[in-house]
Amino acid sequence: MSRAAHLLLLTSITFFAFSPTGAFAESGSSADCGAAGGTYTKDGPNSICVFPEENVGNAPDHSSSQTTQDTTTGQGNLGNKPTSECTGPAGQCK
Repeated sequence: MSRAAHLLLLTSITFFAFSPTGAFAESGSSADCGAAGGTYTKDGPNSICVFPEENVGNAPDHSSSQTTQDTTTGQGNLGNKPTSECTGPAGQCK
């Protein structure tokens, strides 16, 4: 092989070895969760999106009022049969 062919081969291998792939790219579930204001985690087969706590009613953020928090879980991804859970005082979840 000529020197130019070796250089081209090395460049190609380097590009593919260090370029982003589907395995390292952000998942659709992760992007959707982040765009909605949540924090995405992956726990085995489950995709989990946890949203920030919200004060109940019209209480100001700095008060010591009660809070609610929403969590969405989907097996494999959040678009696959998701389940939603809200923790907080009864009757206060959205």
